[in-house]
Amino acid sequence: MTTKSPVQTLLRQFKSYGDTFLYTPENLLYCFPKETMNDLVIQIRSFLIVKQPVYFDRYGDTPKRISKKDVQNLYENLQKLEVVYDEEFNLDRTQIYAIQDLIKDKNTPYTHIRFFSENNQVKVRIFDYTSFVSELYIKDKPVTIYEEIIEDTFIKNDFNFSINVSSFKEMVTDEYTVQTFGDEYIKFSGLSGISYYFRNQNIQEPIVRLSNVQHPKDIVFYFHPSSIVASDHTNQ
Repeated sequence: MTTKSPVQTLLRQFKSYGDTFLYTPENLLYCFPKETMNDLVIQIRSFLIVKQPVYFDRYGDTPKRISKKDVQNLYENLQKLEVVYDEEFNLDRTQIYAIQDLIKDKNTPYTHIRFFSENNQVKVRIFDYTSFVSELYIKDKPVTIYEEIIEDTFIKNDFNFSINVSSFKEMVTDEYTVQTFGDEYIKFSGLSGISYYFRNQNIQEPIVRLSNVQHPKDIVFYFHPSSIVASDHTNQ
């Protein structure tokens, strides 16, 4: 089977998930959204067979500036994302919907979502980073943080992750298992076979009124392989 046939099949199904793509012999399609969203990599399981990793854009072509060596380096670096995770918790469909409903407005007042552990509970806080940074502060803008308990569980290693709201909006509503990998990235694995890797933004809100009811070595998240350097996280 030539690579053209699986590429066109993948694009018919998953073109909306990225601007560029890498499909691997392990039947995994890695989707890289637009350049401004370089903190996110989307992974989709498929059934098509290829012998070598194939890199292509939304038109099914491999950009001329991308060499076979670039593609192989990207492939090897993406494989390093699949290491032993540190902690795991669950997000049900209702919780995902609640977060998405809060941030769905195009002009949402929220910029970041933070997942963290506290007293054997997994919590999420949604906040506007610009409310806390003086040079970005907008006068009379309300300083409100949404907080919700995600899960009561036993956490061996405390964790703290923040995600850009704009990137989180790319997620489909699903049941997710969430895994943390050091303080570098977090993976949301959905029942539908679609997973999302988010690079930790390392942004935390101060303690204010609550509302209830990139690191250089992480450039594996960039959208084309010629700039890729692996994240070398291990669980040792």
